[in-house]
Amino acid sequence: GRDLERMHGEGAAQYPNVLPPLHSFNTAERPEDEGIHVAPHLTSNLADVWSVPLRPHDIPLLWIPAPHTGSDAVRSVLTGCYGAVEAGDLAGSTHGMLLKVYRHEETGVRYVNLDVTDPKGVARAVKIGAPKLSAMVDIAIATDLHETSKMFGHVSSYSPDDEDIGRGRAFAVFRHPVHRAEDVYRDLIRSSHDSGSSFGMTLLEYSQSDLLEENPMVRSLSGEFFSRHKRAGAGPITAQHVEVVKEVVRRKILVGLAEEMGRTLDRFEAYFGWRSGAGGRSLPLSGSEEGRACAKQAEDRYASTDLVDAWPPRIGGGGGGDDTGEMEGGVGSARVGADSEEYVELARRNWADVQLYAYARVLFSEQAALLSSGGVPSP
Repeated sequence: GRDLERMHGEGAAQYPNVLPPLHSFNTAERPEDEGIHVAPHLTSNLADVWSVPLRPHDIPLLWIPAPHTGSDAVRSVLTGCYGAVEAGDLAGSTHGMLLKVYRHEETGVRYVNLDVTDPKGVARAVKIGAPKLSAMVDIAIATDLHETSKMFGHVSSYSPDDEDIGRGRAFAVFRHPVHRAEDVYRDLIRSSHDSGSSFGMTLLEYSQSDLLEENPMVRSLSGEFFSRHKRAGAGPITAQHVEVVKEVVRRKILVGLAEEMGRTLDRFEAYFGWRSGAGGRSLPLSGSEEGRACAKQAEDRYASTDLVDAWPPRIGGGGGGDDTGEMEGGVGSARVGADSEEYVELARRNWADVQLYAYARVLFSEQAALLSSGGVPSP
């Protein structure tokens, strides 16, 4: 058989699925055990990126495993600028109610009362079924792809000719882990300021502390993370974790890059037909002048600040806040240099996510071939 690492070279994004199912690489028998555990249903319930055509009941799943990855910014554009209806954590505890579309009072975002980031909401989604959900929901939010992908039931047991089959179409934005960690640090400072307290920790001290979450992307996709299953915590991340996660991303996730936000949004819109209306999937404001202007303004602010102060964007709005300027601990909006002690330490502790990010950059280039001039995925 072909060694797993050899699948990640040139042309990997278009290489057919000749490897065994993703869960065959597991080193942990159960989710709560230490080791790699890719849920078997993730293989069947998430469509391969290159599989075509998109079925009518497939549902886009936006993976947001941690704050400030860039996926949260895409979520804001799709819901705040284009009017997409989401199924996610905005639903709160309204699981038992009749499925309806609501509008958030503060942001204006439309959502259904179904939280597919929560196990109870996922179980409810299975009962509702993909045909009904896909008729009401434009995107679903997944903080944990293993959990949220359960919402499609047991796809592997369906007939391939069954028109009622619906799978998840995962997409996500990848960002350099050091930059992501810097913004999490800034969040802690802002929270302290808002509460009238002092955070009292420099970026270097934060990078060396237990507050820093190490390798959240790799941990999430490999199942090696602290969760409701692993009460005692998670085991160490190894090179094997990284290689397995690379293969999960290659097969199952349409990749975007935070530093290429404009191209990323264009690619997502083309793949899912949101602007062209291919397959009846257009978003209410994706082709409108005001929707595009809102998205362009958000893209420009994101590119100029590389911070989340611009989010969430809204139609007719000017962004989500002002730049914070120089903040406690001597850290303002400027990024630390790659040769600084802070950068080196943040990169060292997130070494696996750094490797995954580098691979995501390769996939971003290769997946461009998945889109024809008409915006339809091709093998």
